[in-house]
Amino acid sequence: MSTTLNQALDSGAPPALNRRHTLALLGSALVLSQQARAADAAWDGIEKQARGQTVYFNAWAGAEPINAYIRWAGQQVQERFGVRVEHVKISDAGDVVKRVRNEKAAGKQDGTVDLIWINGENFLTMKREGLLYGPITSKLPHYPLVDVRGKPTTTLD
Repeated sequence: MSTTLNQALDSGAPPALNRRHTLALLGSALVLSQQARAADAAWDGIEKQARGQTVYFNAWAGAEPINAYIRWAGQQVQERFGVRVEHVKISDAGDVVKRVRNEKAAGKQDGTVDLIWINGENFLTMKREGLLYGPITSKLPHYPLVDVRGKPTTTLD
């Protein structure tokens, strides 16, 4: 490190950037802000389409703290986005995986399971059998801020 940079770091002041670094940072910020605006516009459409809908969330109901959390989260989603979350209380996620599998085999496009809280084993089963909707992560509003370089599971899961 240069003496000037060391002095700046020791003083608590931010280090000075040269012109090339400043332009690179500004260029990156501009690209990210444009991507974020495009994602926000697309997400606004998704929010409008979802308003007034009910999401059937299949989740284990074996612990009151989990049930309370799902109730709280559902209230937040209702207040913020106008989407009702219905907790479908289940005891075995494997049964829900079977239901989704059967609905797909029957050619149903809109099944009875909107959302499911699953473990890794059931996730892998559903992923391998093509039972999951996606990809969706790239449609999320803050996705442009996700660092995916060298992290393949960020985009595969």
